[in-house]
Amino acid sequence: MEPLLYIEDNQANAKLIQHVVKRYFDFGLAIRIDAESGIEYAKENLPSIILMDINLPGLNGFDALSLLRENPDTAHVPVFALSAAAMPSDIQNGLDAGFNQYITKPIDVPALVAAIRDEIQHQTS
Repeated sequence: MEPLLYIEDNQANAKLIQHVVKRYFDFGLAIRIDAESGIEYAKENLPSIILMDINLPGLNGFDALSLLRENPDTAHVPVFALSAAAMPSDIQNGLDAGFNQYITKPIDVPALVAAIRDEIQHQTS
C-alpha cells in the first residue's frame, strides 16, 4: 500500500501524525509542508489517503483539493481535511467542497484512526 500523505506546515502536528501512523498502522507516511509539493507527490505516488491541513502557505487546502479533484490521476484519492476551523459551518463547507472527511484539531486520535481504517477497509472491499 502506498503511504498516507499528510500535507501540513506545522511540525508539531506532523510529528503527532507520524506517531499515530507508526503506532496504529503498518504503512508509511509521507509529509509535505505545502500544497504544491503535496500535489506533486500525490501525482507521482498516488497515496491511498491524503490528510491535509486547510490553512497552508501558498495554496490553501480548498484550492489544493480542487486541483487534486481536477487531475484524473488524483481525482479518486480520498482527502481528509485536518483543521483547527471547527465551527459547524467550517465542517459543512469542507464536506461541501469535496473532502471525504473533515477532522478538527486538536485531533481526536481514536476518531482519526477509525476514519483511516474505515477508508482503507472501503478501498480493499
